[in-house]
Order: sequence, then structure tokens, then C-alpha cells
Amino acid sequence: MEITFRQLKYLIALAQHGHFGKAAAAVNVSQPALSVQIRTLEEALGARLIERGGREIVVTPVGREILVRARRIMEELRRKLDPNSRTKRTAKVTIEVFQSYKGVVVLFPADEL
Repeated sequence: MEITFRQLKYLIALAQHGHFGKAAAAVNVSQPALSVQIRTLEEALGARLIERGGREIVVTPVGREILVRARRIMEELRRKLDPNSRTKRTAKVTIEVFQSYKGVVVLFPADEL
């Protein structure tokens, strides 16, 4: 199972825009590329994150849970890579992955342990 920052970024964009085409445009990729990455993320997590149907998407309860953590992870990464940050550019972002009681992999920054 490999989850990428790109997949988390795409999931956040999809939730924000509520539409595959709009989210793809926002992150400068094609709609099929975004769709494949979201599906790959869902397969890696073993859970449906997005309900597809009609013109807009609906984030599932598990998807909302993952979104909270994805946003935190991406914010931590942004802070670590910010050249104006007091954090050294060589700092590492550590992410822990745990199996939740629901059988879904839960992600969150390691400093929350």
C-alpha cells in the first residue's frame, strides 16, 4: 500500500470543488488522471471516499475522516517546505499510519502521537 502526497492533494481539491473536472483543472491535471489517483487511493485505504453519481460528488463519512487528516498532513508539509519558515529545509515530515477499529487506515502527522 502506497499513499502519495499527490493523492492527498487531489482528494482535497475534489472535496473542495465537488466535481472531478473542476478539481482536475484546479490541480492542473486531466480529469481521468485525477479520477485514477482517487480510485487508487480508495483501493489503498480499502474504503470508498467519494460517492460518484450525477454531476457532483459526495464525500463519504470515511472520506471526511481521511480529509481532515489529509489537510493536516499537507499543511505540515507546506510549513516544513516554506522557505520563510523557521524550520530547517532539511526537516522531515513523518507520517504514521494506523489501522482503525473500522478497518480503515487512518493517517495523521506523527507529532500528534
